[in-house]
Amino acid sequence: MNLDVSKWDKYQVGELFDVVYGVNLELNACVETTKDDPESVNFVSRSRDNNGVTAYIKRIEDLEPQSAGIITVAGGGSSVLSTFVQDEPFYSGRDLYLLIPKKQYEHISKEARLFV
Repeated sequence: MNLDVSKWDKYQVGELFDVVYGVNLELNACVETTKDDPESVNFVSRSRDNNGVTAYIKRIEDLEPQSAGIITVAGGGSSVLSTFVQDEPFYSGRDLYLLIPKKQYEHISKEARLFV
């Protein structure tokens, strides 16, 4: 595949996404479950494996999971800067940054998010 990058525009990540700190949950304070549990939600933390999903936890009352399609970036640990597009709603662990598409860029495809 030949890509002609001569017409590509430069951009700052902050122009396309709001960069925010995650919810900062501690896994040991959550109720772990299995992926098969209908009430399970992915727990995404600083990991370079399994799309960052390190556990499955029960829904937390009064706390909505983050939406699918958000880009997660590990902000520390041995997996610093490990980056994934989340395919399912999730809760975030410590030191995780979220790239949430700005309103005008919500249409960006998963492939484009992976490229970013």
